[in-house]
Order: sequence, then structure tokens, then C-alpha cells
Amino acid sequence: MIEAGLTFPAIRKGTREATGGLITDIDGCLISHDHGDHAKSAARIMKAGINCYMTAPTAAALNLSGHRLKIIEPMKQFDLAGWRVLPFDTIHDADGSVGFLIQSPGGDKILFATDTAYIKNRFNGLTHIMIEANYDPKILEENIKAAEYPRAIRNRVVKNHMSIQTTLETLRANDLSAVKEIHLIHLSRDNADPELFKRMAQEATGKPVYIS
Repeated sequence: MIEAGLTFPAIRKGTREATGGLITDIDGCLISHDHGDHAKSAARIMKAGINCYMTAPTAAALNLSGHRLKIIEPMKQFDLAGWRVLPFDTIHDADGSVGFLIQSPGGDKILFATDTAYIKNRFNGLTHIMIEANYDPKILEENIKAAEYPRAIRNRVVKNHMSIQTTLETLRANDLSAVKEIHLIHLSRDNADPELFKRMAQEATGKPVYIS
């Protein structure tokens, strides 16, 4: 499982609906950073007997400890039930935040990157991409001019999240030859246009694009 930002009952219900199994069937949970919409249920996940993988700064911010806590480091690959996981640094206002490059036992290679201003790394052989497309600068500026957002929030968004333009640049900079599908994630409720973003990504990559 990637992230634990929903309530524990919602995660348990979603697991049952998606797999027909129990939450205890989950082999492990990857946590990208300590913000509540990504980690609020980490302690409950661990209490349920599931290992949670995160960096030391993330664990410290969440005040987590115990044998179910597995500390990871950027650019140090580890194995999780036959899956190979490589964490990498992201650019966000959460110390120790990371994205994940995940390779399945069957050979699929998945990129998961959210809550980052940009991605420093480049990747080859990706088959699935889950990448943030948080905002459109034009929509954000319009909301600020309409006094719906203070300037301070605008600055935080720009410094910590990827615009759709940065997302497209990132996609173009990577090897997409084996990519089967792209999922745009972590879209802003107010500063994004999902259908426009989907169309832009499809035109830029020629790949199937989904809004998650």
C-alpha cells in the first residue's frame, strides 16, 4: 500500500472492496512524508500488524517507533515481499519526504511521485507512472486576484507542488517507451482542471492518462 492518509476505517473498507481481502493481508505500507493527508493513519496501520516504511525524519515527525516501523533512506533500495523499492528525494516542506520507484516481481516498474516542486531524478523502463499535477499557474493566479487565496498560500503551493507544466516537462524528460498508463494524482481542488490536464498529458505523451 502507498500512503495512509485516509481514516483507518476507510482504508479497511477500501481494501475489502478492492481485493476482497482483509487489511492484514497487506504486506507493507510506504509513506512518502508526514503530512496528514499522506500519513494520518500510519500508527493504526502499524497497530494492525503491518510494517510501515518511511524515512527517519518522517517517523520522528509522526512520533512513531516499534518493530513495525521500517526506516528507509533515499537512494537505498530495499525489498518488500518480493517488490524492489527505491526511495528518492522530493522537494517539499516536509523533512525527509521521498517518492518511490517500485519494481514488481513481474517486471513492471512504477513511479510514484507526489508533493514535490520537481523531480531531480530521471528513470528508464517505466511501465506505470503516478505523478502529481497539482495546479495550473493561470488558475492559481485568477483565484488570488479574486481574493480566494492569500499570497502566502500561493507561494507555498509554487515552492512545494508540481504545476501541470512541470509535470509535462518531467514526463517528456523520462523514458516513456514502455509506459502503459499515466495517472495524474494530487490535483488541487480549486487550482486544477482535471479534463484539461488529462488532455494535455495525453497529447504530450501519447499514452493513456487517468485522473486519480
